Amino acid sequence: MPLYDMPLSQVTGEVLTSLVADEVREDRQIEYKEELPATSPRDKMEFLGDVSAFANTIGGDVVYGVREKRDDNGQQTGIPEEICGLEGVNLDALTLRLDSILRDGLDPRLPPIQYQVVPVAENRTVVILRVPRSWRSPHMIRNEGWFYGRSSAGKFRMDVLQLREAFLQSELTLERARGFRHDRLDSIERGDTPVPLPEGPKIALHIVPLTAFDARASVDVHRVAEDPTRMMPIFGQEIGWGHRYNFDGFLTFRPGTEHPVSRTYTQLFRTGAIEATTTSFFDPAQRVIYARAYEPEIVRAVERYLNLETMLGVGPPLVVMLSLVGVRGYTMWLPPDYDYPSHGGIERDTLVAPEQLVEELSAPPAQILRRSFDAVWNACGYPRSLNYDENGEWKPRQS
Repeated sequence: MPLYDMPLSQVTGEVLTSLVADEVREDRQIEYKEELPATSPRDKMEFLGDVSAFANTIGGDVVYGVREKRDDNGQQTGIPEEICGLEGVNLDALTLRLDSILRDGLDPRLPPIQYQVVPVAENRTVVILRVPRSWRSPHMIRNEGWFYGRSSAGKFRMDVLQLREAFLQSELTLERARGFRHDRLDSIERGDTPVPLPEGPKIALHIVPLTAFDARASVDVHRVAEDPTRMMPIFGQEIGWGHRYNFDGFLTFRPGTEHPVSRTYTQLFRTGAIEATTTSFFDPAQRVIYARAYEPEIVRAVERYLNLETMLGVGPPLVVMLSLVGVRGYTMWLPPDYDYPSHGGIERDTLVAPEQLVEELSAPPAQILRRSFDAVWNACGYPRSLNYDENGEWKPRQS
């Protein structure tokens, strides 16, 4: 198995030794280094080039503490000769130093990289940096103004055509996320959902990691089955819910299997994408949306599902998308103490609120959703969501 396809937690000294025994040559996804990057400007540029080249291509591992064979001219061959290891590695200090170099040296910023220390002998370790493919590529080295890619022969400077293709691929990835949402909304409108939903308006929340469009993308849905509360459906804590495996991955829903129709469900796809749909928070008789109830619940759901993505090892960026289906003629319900005049109903059947690109999973969910919530209120004739104050701070009304 190629090293990059193996979870870092499973990489042992024996695995590294097998790289030498099998003469596993450097290629698009592995680079050997005998020493850690030093602090000189030249070493920093070399490090930035190595990491950005992986990020701009398909991802890969930089393995520190491995000596390469040399040819008759003293040039490195890319074939590992010895697992020599490193002495005195302080992983916390190393992580802080290298992350600082990456943060200051590349534009745009990289998604988080992983660090793993593997003991190989007494007081000696190998350090592996796992660089994911970046969906914000290409990344440029600021001081040089160069972009790097990677082939089986190592890193190279990208030319104009390669840069144009890299920028196009990034745009296409975001378009694919939008296309995923539109396809899923079509399915919801047709009633082609994991469990039957009642007729009427619906809220649909989609969280789509950009890695979902990698052919190798897959999450371990069994980890969710061990603790399904991690993907409790919207409003599930109030009405009870069930869960089960299905063809697409794992599903939570209300009510249990003995009922033919559900009011809410959350579908985890094997790619790491999440769809959460509910018919709660509407009053068909008065044709109103209970924003005081649905917005806080959506905020809690986004926080829950971003934590779920973290548990599954899915990294940013992710796209968070909120949609309302079947809402023509609906408006916001406001209690009498709200000092706002009445407005007309929504003028279209489906509201596709602006998507939000999330680059830090620790970002406050209420701020992630603010533009989406504002757009729904705008559709009802209001200037913004009234669950935020004039300064944009999340302060939902409770009465």
